[in-house]
Amino acid sequence: MSLNHLAFIIVVLLAILWFGLLVTEKWELVQIGQPLNRFDQPGIRWQGVWKEVFGQHRVLQERFSGMMHVMMFWGFFIVSIQTVIFFLMGYFL
Repeated sequence: MSLNHLAFIIVVLLAILWFGLLVTEKWELVQIGQPLNRFDQPGIRWQGVWKEVFGQHRVLQERFSGMMHVMMFWGFFIVSIQTVIFFLMGYFL
């Protein structure tokens, strides 16, 4: 085994260790939280999804940067939908 291979293995192992420590830290933060019933008001929750996610309500509070963000969001959204459609057409047709 050469020195390059050994160095690569050490770097990969350190990266895996670091990732594991970060995941453990995040998991401990998640465990602190209290359980919440997210199915109690489905109508109000779906209204919030449509308003905040698809309508980009909070982002539009800043005019210029908000509009740029909305155009980027919807552009990527449309491209993603088209990609899925093309994939399905190619797969099933």
